[in-house]
Amino acid sequence: MKRKRFVKLAMSYGVQRNEAEQLAKTVYVYGSNEALFVVQHFGLEVERVKMAFRRFAAEIVRITRPVAEKLAAILGGIDWAAVLAAEDEGGEEAAETEE
Repeated sequence: MKRKRFVKLAMSYGVQRNEAEQLAKTVYVYGSNEALFVVQHFGLEVERVKMAFRRFAAEIVRITRPVAEKLAAILGGIDWAAVLAAEDEGGEEAAETEE
């Protein structure tokens, strides 16, 4: 495997180009780019999972933001103090009738 192929493979796992180039320079420790890739494969898979999780989290935020904004608009018009006071009054009355 050539250095360029190793760099492209590392980049496909989410590693930045400069980091992949630095990693490729350590080939002399392992003897070949293929051996380097085999050794680094687990770390590259972790990078791929982290990148997928970031995309997933961003997508969840993108999807839920309009729903949260709509709920805020709908629920923003409710006088929560009055609702809670009515619930408290109802709860106290129910407790008195049980005694």
